[in-house]
Amino acid sequence: MSAFGCGARAYAWRYQGLTVVTLENEVLRVSVLPEKGSDVVELRHKPSDVNVLLTVPRGWEALLRPPPSSPLAAFYATYVGGWQDVLPSAGEASFRFRGAEWGTNYETPLLPWRYRVSQAAGEASVELATELVRYPFKVEKVLRLRDGSDTLVVEERVTNLSDEDLEYMWLQHIVFADSLAREGCRVDMAAGTVLTHGPPEFSELSFLKPGTLSEWPYSVSRSGERVDLSVVPKFSGRVYDMAYVMDLSEGRFAVSSPEREVSVEVEFPREVFRYVWLLYLNGGPCQPPWHGRVRGLGVMPCTSYPARGLLRAIENETAVVLRGGASVSAELRVRVSSGAET
Repeated sequence: MSAFGCGARAYAWRYQGLTVVTLENEVLRVSVLPEKGSDVVELRHKPSDVNVLLTVPRGWEALLRPPPSSPLAAFYATYVGGWQDVLPSAGEASFRFRGAEWGTNYETPLLPWRYRVSQAAGEASVELATELVRYPFKVEKVLRLRDGSDTLVVEERVTNLSDEDLEYMWLQHIVFADSLAREGCRVDMAAGTVLTHGPPEFSELSFLKPGTLSEWPYSVSRSGERVDLSVVPKFSGRVYDMAYVMDLSEGRFAVSSPEREVSVEVEFPREVFRYVWLLYLNGGPCQPPWHGRVRGLGVMPCTSYPARGLLRAIENETAVVLRGGASVSAELRVRVSSGAET
């Protein structure tokens, strides 16, 4: 591995027994775990030295062990934070479907992905691909970073390798770090409505009144008070909750921290990801992997809702059908900048 100079580069290295693939230039460093779901575990703004993605306070030893046999627990047993592609079922669920057992965020985050790094004039990239076990889906993506750019470009394609039409959910499971989840941090998007999870409540630590539909960015707390979700609320205790933003007028959101003077802007195809899930973690449940120690904010583009798996999305008719032999593509652009640059 040569010393870092100017321009973009891509390289693979080993850390705690795992392969890490890194893209970096003068502005960003992006690190991916191809052996574990192609998770993006680092999206660091180098001038301010801030990794904007959540890092769960646990070692990577869990990633070297086979996940538990329980489908419900497998995702969290190997979760260290960051950004996961989730197909074809998203959310906390345990169910049987099409002759297989399904669990939380099944199944792309649990699979190894093939990878290849490359460099060309002015650009570095990593190509990743995997094929699902329970579904005849192939998922391919390319992460690109150009010289001097503050924007990561992610190009993805999902292909149905069978001749059967299949329902699916596709979630960009992006959870931001404590630095972007503090009281007063802003969440900006062009949307019409927000629906709180439920009934029943998302968890015993929910702070929003379940099943409430209101005009974005406002919602209602469990105590009946108006809540502005475009600003991270002040939480008086532990929180673990979910809401769904709908009627997007454009495929874009931004999360910014006035305190750290760092902003993240994500552009995505609105025709593919029709909803944005908002996940609130403040202390979180006293169970793995949170153990009451995690604070983060999930802002997650998704094809469907709720966060309770594919069967629920089929029931509420938000699941998407991928025709036999067909493909669906998406491009996401993630810009990380300082307050002075926005």
